[in-house]
Amino acid sequence: MIENEQNERVEEGKQKKPKKAKLKTRDVIILSIAFLILLFFIALPIIGIITTAIDTSTPKGDTFTYKGGSKKYSTRNDEYTHLVVKKGVETIVDECFWEFSAALDVSIPDGVKTIGSGAFMECSSLSEVTLPDGVETIGRGAFMECSSLSDVSLPDSVTEIGKHAFAFCSSLQSVVLPSGIERIEDYTFFFCSSLSSAVLPEGLTEIGARAFSGTCLSDAVIPDGVARIGEFAFHGTKLREAVIPLGVTRLERFSFADCSDLTEITYRGTKEQWNAIEKDPNWMKGSPVATVHCVDGDLSVE
Repeated sequence: MIENEQNERVEEGKQKKPKKAKLKTRDVIILSIAFLILLFFIALPIIGIITTAIDTSTPKGDTFTYKGGSKKYSTRNDEYTHLVVKKGVETIVDECFWEFSAALDVSIPDGVKTIGSGAFMECSSLSEVTLPDGVETIGRGAFMECSSLSDVSLPDSVTEIGKHAFAFCSSLQSVVLPSGIERIEDYTFFFCSSLSSAVLPEGLTEIGARAFSGTCLSDAVIPDGVARIGEFAFHGTKLREAVIPLGVTRLERFSFADCSDLTEITYRGTKEQWNAIEKDPNWMKGSPVATVHCVDGDLSVE
């Protein structure tokens, strides 16, 4: 009897031991969680310091200084009248200053290589922009709808200007495109309604769709290297004369349509070469072109 009772107690003790072990494991888990929570709250100030270091917003009075980083400040900001990009910044990120509607000017230092897509889009009070030598890329829609922008200086280091980059800049009057530009993208100067003069670089090979549509461009000397003029490229402009280079092989639809002052075209090839160009039936629809001047004589346009 006693022996049986002892055996039962031993067995009971064995059964209790796992319960004790489970209790210790639970305590360890609880302590670990508590430690992690404590560590999190200790780390918060450090995280705040790091966040502050990364946060490039440095507003002071009416000036906003951009120090770099990936944060965007496109918040319909109408407080700051001066924008400053700090020296050392190489990229102004996409949509960085989108809708800083009160900004009158921006200071961009040497060293900046990229203006991101939509970086200054809808900065409606921005009247003048000078990009330093070294800027290589102007992103899509970078200055789109900067309706007060009347003067922009583009250095020869620029090799790429994205679609819609200056679209709807209704105060822009003239532009000299950098020598490194080979293609004017679609809609680049779309509805820049005050744009009357554009100097195109000799290395240009293509003018995209609607690139100058809706402008008041009065003269266009298209460089010899251009092979393609996109649809609606000069649609609705104030061109009086267009000079078309020998390399053009096709005139796309509406490329010179609805140009109410366009009465003659100069072509840098022979009459036979002009007749060989593939032309969309509507390439000059609505334009009163009467004559094409070729190197070996004139052609009447029916």
